[in-house]
Amino acid sequence: MQTIVTNRKNQIILQSIKDNFALALSSFPFGIVMGATAYKFTLNTQEFLYMNLSLNAGASQLAFVDQYKNNINFLVILVSCTLINCRMFLYSLSLHSDFKELGTFKKMLLSFFVIDQTYATFETNKDTLITEEEKFWYFLSSGILLLSFWQLGSIMGFFAGDNLPYGEHLDFLVPLAFIGIFGPKLKDRINISVFLVAVSLSVILYKVPFNLGLLLSTIGAMATGVFLEKRKGSK
Repeated sequence: MQTIVTNRKNQIILQSIKDNFALALSSFPFGIVMGATAYKFTLNTQEFLYMNLSLNAGASQLAFVDQYKNNINFLVILVSCTLINCRMFLYSLSLHSDFKELGTFKKMLLSFFVIDQTYATFETNKDTLITEEEKFWYFLSSGILLLSFWQLGSIMGFFAGDNLPYGEHLDFLVPLAFIGIFGPKLKDRINISVFLVAVSLSVILYKVPFNLGLLLSTIGAMATGVFLEKRKGSK
């Protein structure tokens, strides 16, 4: 019986790796961008490693680095990163029913790996998973795989900063990475509308002190998304 359970767990882990490998591979170059950008903006090794291990969210990390190098007020940075990560809270609420009987430690462990890619692949494939234990191993395996590729890429980017061509002109990597992260999500009118509102407000509010324009444009874009979703649901 134990052998059957072990074999089933191994099958789930292998299936998770198979389902997530392409996404994990695509996160590698973005990790390099993150590391190279952190190097360009003169984070020291201790600051970089602490950020990379404590904040498992590429978009928030890029926003953090960009604001940190501009000496933005810490509270503004904290609120900005929190707003960017609001969707993780929604993902977690959605996942609650799938893991409600799981132990506290396992829930806390999985929470670190709640990101766009792990959530998307889990929702797509969870019907093939019978028990919460199977769901746990599937989600954990996908999270570890994606995090490993991201960490490897970002570490390589950071420590190879001196050897990258035109290393002193890496400012363009931040918007480039954001385009790569969010571009594929612009598939319907609501997402496109939110994107246009965010871009427009960011340009209009660019000169607002303490980089508060980012906060205001984020709030405006979120409000637009909520309004359009409610309007769509009422039809």
